[in-house]
Amino acid sequence: MSDRLPLAYRRQLLLTRAAVERVELHRALDEFRSARRPAVLAAEMLFRLRGAAHEGGVAGLLMQGLALFRQYPYLGSALSLALGATRRGAGGRLLRRAGVLAALAAAGAWAITAVARDRAPPPSNTDHPQG
Repeated sequence: MSDRLPLAYRRQLLLTRAAVERVELHRALDEFRSARRPAVLAAEMLFRLRGAAHEGGVAGLLMQGLALFRQYPYLGSALSLALGATRRGAGGRLLRRAGVLAALAAAGAWAITAVARDRAPPPSNTDHPQG
């Protein structure tokens, strides 16, 4: 007695398996498309950045930004494409200058808060008075 199925049965099983895998692939692609809509991505990024800002300050924001670029590698490509399009024309020059000014303003704000934090007096211990 042979353990092998007849050729017609094996063929039908392979066709059925291919059909099931095709349906599963379509379902997974639909889920991926719905999760990667711009509104969903923007909400997810804002939520992550807000949490990183509260947890670790500038370093937390940078680490969260790196994590986003690792998780969504096409973000780097889109950013590169957008920045490459700004090389030509007066609009590009204006956008680059605005970007430089924004970066300088962000660095200045970070420096001011860092200096203010360093100059702040240490918290006094009023719960347990000495004496």
